[in-house]
Amino acid sequence: MADGRELGGAEAPLPVDATRMLRRVDGALGVAPTTQLTGHNVYRNDHVPVGRTGGLAVRACDATLDGKVRQGRFLDAATAGHPVTVLGYEAARTLGITRVDPATRVWIGGHWYTVSGILDPLALAPEIDRSALVGFPVAERLLGYDGHPSRLYVRTAQDQVDLVAGLLARTTNPAAPERVEVSRPSDALTARVASPRRPRRSSSVWAPLPCWSAASASATSW
Repeated sequence: MADGRELGGAEAPLPVDATRMLRRVDGALGVAPTTQLTGHNVYRNDHVPVGRTGGLAVRACDATLDGKVRQGRFLDAATAGHPVTVLGYEAARTLGITRVDPATRVWIGGHWYTVSGILDPLALAPEIDRSALVGFPVAERLLGYDGHPSRLYVRTAQDQVDLVAGLLARTTNPAAPERVEVSRPSDALTARVASPRRPRRSSSVWAPLPCWSAASASATSW
């Protein structure tokens, strides 16, 4: 493995307790864990050839991700344990899904999943745009989720981004922080933080600070 990804480009796992540890970091207002469910893809129906993935991923998450929903509703406690999915903006476009109703379904891991929502585009997290999101409980029951996150997003006040980012690697993996590399905020976010015209006191952002780790490889960032 290299660059914090397994062979084939999939995200490598972080420690099971990484989310809990990061929530203790001063300045972190929230932590949203996600896991790329390697070996599973999302298809429009059960007749699509396995190799025609459209470059889409399947990810487990919970309500802390809090993406803005364009149509329908996001995952919550009532749906997380059932075969229900929320599609990222580009995932919905690739699958040809333009509306959400009780009959809208996709095929994931040998099961039908009801589409409960479609997200607005997430400029700072394009990997979410191209994913079908499912709850952690159903991912554990049907898709082999083992409790390890593979990417974490940290919400922080704009003027705390650099401070918090500097604490993430050693908090995520105290024994080997060099195996965890934290991404820098996008140029757009950096420019926004630097602008003296924007108030900062009550603003916060989902800083795209994914931490990727593998047992014997260094993580990377984008």
